[in-house]
Amino acid sequence: MSYLSFPRIHFSGQFKAYPATINNFASNYKPSIYPNIEKVQLVWAPKGTGEITPVGCTVTMVEYEDGSSAISPDEDPIIGQPFFAIQNPNFIAGALVDLDPDQQGVSEIWGMKIQIGGEDAYIRGDFAPAAFNSVWANAKLPNPPQSSASSSVTYQSVLTGLETNGLENSRFLDYFAQNPASKLSINFKIDAHNNNPVLYSFNKTTFQSLASAGVTQEVLDKIEPMQHLSQQKGMTLGDIPTKDFVTFQLQQYLNKGEYNASIDNILQLTQVEKNHKITPHEFAHGFMCGTVGTSTPDAPKYFVPSRMLAPLNRQFFNFAPFSVSHINGQISINLSNSLAVKHPGTILYEEAIGQLHLVHFHGEDMSIGNAIPICEIDYMEPGFLAQRGGMFTTVVDDNISDTPLGIISTLSDGSQSIVLAENKDGYYLRANQYVFRMNPGVETTIENPRGNTAKVDIHVLKFGEPVPDGTQITMATITSRPSKSPERNTGVPENALSVSPSNGIAETENGIASFILTASDPKNPRVAINGQVYFKSYGFTDGTISAGFIQDPTDFISIQVYNLHPDIDDAIDILNKYGYLYKIMGFLTDDQTVEGMGKRNMIKTLLQRPFSDIRHMPVTRDLSIANRKKIIDWIDQLNSSSSQAPIA
Repeated sequence: MSYLSFPRIHFSGQFKAYPATINNFASNYKPSIYPNIEKVQLVWAPKGTGEITPVGCTVTMVEYEDGSSAISPDEDPIIGQPFFAIQNPNFIAGALVDLDPDQQGVSEIWGMKIQIGGEDAYIRGDFAPAAFNSVWANAKLPNPPQSSASSSVTYQSVLTGLETNGLENSRFLDYFAQNPASKLSINFKIDAHNNNPVLYSFNKTTFQSLASAGVTQEVLDKIEPMQHLSQQKGMTLGDIPTKDFVTFQLQQYLNKGEYNASIDNILQLTQVEKNHKITPHEFAHGFMCGTVGTSTPDAPKYFVPSRMLAPLNRQFFNFAPFSVSHINGQISINLSNSLAVKHPGTILYEEAIGQLHLVHFHGEDMSIGNAIPICEIDYMEPGFLAQRGGMFTTVVDDNISDTPLGIISTLSDGSQSIVLAENKDGYYLRANQYVFRMNPGVETTIENPRGNTAKVDIHVLKFGEPVPDGTQITMATITSRPSKSPERNTGVPENALSVSPSNGIAETENGIASFILTASDPKNPRVAINGQVYFKSYGFTDGTISAGFIQDPTDFISIQVYNLHPDIDDAIDILNKYGYLYKIMGFLTDDQTVEGMGKRNMIKTLLQRPFSDIRHMPVTRDLSIANRKKIIDWIDQLNSSSSQAPIA
């Protein structure tokens, strides 16, 4: 059972993702850089809050266990109710967490609690921290934005620790009163993210305007360094992104009186007037749609046992997981992240996608001539994404339990092609967890899964069922990227991460091939960034199988291995550095407040919270266990010294 089966709800709306991009560049971590703002690469949201959260999402459709559905509140009052992340008091609702400056392609969501429904009737649960996958550029018309605005990704996870209320008020919720669940399966796609900020231009011309408006020369002299900042190397100096960063930086240069007297004029006269809506959404917002369904207690968190349609036309199509019921022949295909759009956030690109038909094949010949039609896919019907979450469901009378499926496109000129197809032998494999943080010298336990070992489970299926025991899967190292800059050399030293079995080949048992990663001290190869990031690929050992298998290029393992020993920096220097790189921890830049009794004990409390807690600090690109212990020990020493100090 999963979101691919009944019962399930669909939801859609917007999301907000506002990461702190000043920490996206390895060079910004250098001690010689981060206090020197003129050398920092800012990118589009240098002082982003680090948050990600649904915005204005509502339940749009319900599909019940018997296959019937509801799309209006009259049919089921859960329709139209909110789908949202519960706000933690004085904190963000969910944290967007990159693994490393050199691995931003598996951004995870941490600390988010989802509620489906209003105050009177709801089901809520903790979103198990998950990374996105299956990223692709889905916006296809010429000259799309070269950013996340043109991309689409999928998040697959579970909701655990379920809480319910008022279940009898909704037929959908009542199902869970009759069939209590320990967790739910959740899948959603996000795209069309507008990361094009309003710019504020600090140059000689705007300074002349500020002087004419009454801003004093003393203030202008103090903020003169802002003329030397830019979003990135090669961009116009003085063009600074976001009001958040501008006001933050002005507060560094000006005293409170100067700031209050000049801030309105500065913001008004430096703002660049141009259209920054590169998608239909406001800055830092995008489109979100998805599905929540049932799950079994032993189901993996991040992988849904299913079948997979792979794109034969990679330009306009992406991977699409699907399931086939052995009981009633029901087919459920998730196309939410599979079809191209014209521009970011616009309708699906019908001219390029064409008329779609679901088919199945018999025998070795997977050709149009050997395709047996099942039905047309109505992806251009209103509400396909916004109401149905991109899910297509039909029923087939033929037995297709061991028959490959495909989708054929017919364009307006009559030409036809197979654009998505299952592997001819039904093979599909994917790792459950594919992002790891490892600390050498620390034992891995259930309570502390981020120790010196990690288990990687590769699920291997054939037509949706576990492959026979003994099927061989191989794991290999993705070649490190050489660079003249030490902070950009990934994957070295290679011997700091070993794999068992040592030959890189594991055999399946109950459809799972397991590898053990063991981390040792990488000895600070990137100098400014603690530890090293490694990448592992996996696939079928059998060359005959792998030759006919199309694997998602984003299906690989990302591992962060921290240094065995804490940084040589003092604890206060580590905190100050994080305070500069992450807006949400900005209070750390003040030595006096950290060393003061209140702040230091608050920091200790936050560091000791569970890693998945939204209040755990830092909430993005976490400290190594060694560095965390160093800071806690330092605070304990300060507290001990304070308690032993004589009373004056």
